[in-house]
Amino acid sequence: LLNLILFILAIGRKFLPCIIVGKWILNSTSVSSAVATLQKLKLSKDSLIMISVIFRCLPTIKDEWSHINMAMKTRGINFNLINLIRKPTLIMEYFFVPLFVSVIEIGDELSQSAIIRGLDAPVQKTSRYLIKIRKNDIGVLILMILILSIVIFMKVSGWDL
Repeated sequence: LLNLILFILAIGRKFLPCIIVGKWILNSTSVSSAVATLQKLKLSKDSLIMISVIFRCLPTIKDEWSHINMAMKTRGINFNLINLIRKPTLIMEYFFVPLFVSVIEIGDELSQSAIIRGLDAPVQKTSRYLIKIRKNDIGVLILMILILSIVIFMKVSGWDL
């Protein structure tokens, strides 16, 4: 049990920065500006559609999560750690299965919507957003390169991260 708890904490420590940055990006960036930026970077059409669907899907998943949680509460099942340990099959049946089915349907609908909008059309795209590199972008890029250099140096020097 201790090893399981330590494993979960180690995974959480590794993924927490990614989750924080992802949440910040989702809250601070509109889908249209993100798609325009990725088009400007000449990202492949498949990747562009996938990222567009993810950007549009996450708020919908959040709504579905709350609806499924309310439906579970009406059945007398709460989604918490105790029930996840005591009644894992009920949690799987009443929570994860409807959530996964809903996410798959939402993803299909959003990808069809992106294709209908012409996201994969082989023409030059226009955007109402002016996308160019500014001083702040260069500063963040230099900072990220510096941090990456320090991490690589520490790994090569034998530091255990």
